[in-house]
Amino acid sequence: KAKKEALATAPESALARALVGDAYLARGAQNAPSGGASASADFKARAEKAKKHFESALALRPFDSRLALALSEAQRACGESDAAIQTLRVHLETYASAETRARVAC
Repeated sequence: KAKKEALATAPESALARALVGDAYLARGAQNAPSGGASASADFKARAEKAKKHFESALALRPFDSRLALALSEAQRACGESDAAIQTLRVHLETYASAETRARVAC
């Protein structure tokens, strides 16, 4: 609840959006181990909400590697593995230093 209040107070804050996204992913992960179709559907719904918040946060801070990673994790949780890989690839190619790109390539 506090994270949503932070977002209401600062709607253009990438950090507030990321915190809400984190909360959705964490809550979905807590419910997922209980099993059953409803837990799975709840996890996916929360992952979708998290993904939207991470997309908004990354749009505000496109150079932030933590946000790119968080978005890719939410995409993976939504079953979008190709999109998760593409998110990281684009971020790496666009914002990472040559040294970092060389390290990741190894």
